[in-house]
Amino acid sequence: GGKAKAENPTIRPFGRAHYLGAAPFLVIPGWCHGVIWGIFLNASVSMRALTIMASLATVSVMLENGAAGGTKKSYAIRQVASLLIPIVIGIQDLVTLLVIGMAIGSKWLIMGRRRQGRYNWDESSYCQRWQVYLSSLAFIRSAFYGRGVLEYIRGSAYLVWSVIGPNPFQDAPISGRL
Repeated sequence: GGKAKAENPTIRPFGRAHYLGAAPFLVIPGWCHGVIWGIFLNASVSMRALTIMASLATVSVMLENGAAGGTKKSYAIRQVASLLIPIVIGIQDLVTLLVIGMAIGSKWLIMGRRRQGRYNWDESSYCQRWQVYLSSLAFIRSAFYGRGVLEYIRGSAYLVWSVIGPNPFQDAPISGRL
């Protein structure tokens, strides 16, 4: 086993590309991938913060223009909430659609069309582009306290129950126990 082991190289395609520089393309160093990920993560956090800030600014302008009735300087929480909640939901919906569009666009921009085949680290830049693409998905993954954007748009169990008809508030055992 010693001679056969010595004749077979133990370095893998990743090592040939990253450590030996044997790739026919520019290999992005690991620290650059970390910087790219950090940029995308910071941009996604900023965008989520801008969503609530834009909602508050919109409500402020609406209150100054008399949307809550009158031109008084103090408003009841009910008046502010009646304006703020629908605006936050509307802006969040728009941002969600924007983020999904950005994810689709970044897939096409970074990855292009996927073709069947083998993509070794030392022969193709596909794996490296895939890692950059995964970093760009921070917009989708970091949304809504780490649950992601897709969680926001897929619905809820209560929605399903309300559509099929049972009323869980009239002695209907939902958990299967009586």
